[in-house]
Amino acid sequence: AIAAGEFVLVAIPLKASLALDPAMFSDAIVVDTGNYYPDRDGRIAQIDAHLATTSGLVQEALPQARVVKAFNNINAKDIPAQGQPADSDGRRALAMWGDDAGAKDVVAAFIDSIGYDPVDLGGLDQSWRVERDTPAYGTRLTAAELRETVAHTTRVVQT
Repeated sequence: AIAAGEFVLVAIPLKASLALDPAMFSDAIVVDTGNYYPDRDGRIAQIDAHLATTSGLVQEALPQARVVKAFNNINAKDIPAQGQPADSDGRRALAMWGDDAGAKDVVAAFIDSIGYDPVDLGGLDQSWRVERDTPAYGTRLTAAELRETVAHTTRVVQT
């Protein structure tokens, strides 16, 4: 299935993502939807110390993959319910990050095709800006609102 698709979406706990077999994901676009929950994932010192991001660690675990973080700021049940046609007033935006421009283009086209404005917010090193305990996490925002919110987001200590 990984080789047959244009990309593979990984929607499992972070600790499980870090244990995936890297050989299976060689040259694949991997959409990482994960967020760090210490109670579920265990403490990860690199994240707690702000030395890494969740998707950065997934990229390290899958070095031959092209990781794009997306879909982590929307509840799964809302994905089929909240999509709207392009140019709709108030169309919800979904954040995305990645270090491979081509992979981000593929993911952005998919996000748009299901009714959301994709907002490229940079590389995986900045993906902490829309994770647990940040203002944009789980919040319905337009593209302009998402960019504004993320621009003023500061990193918080994980507890």
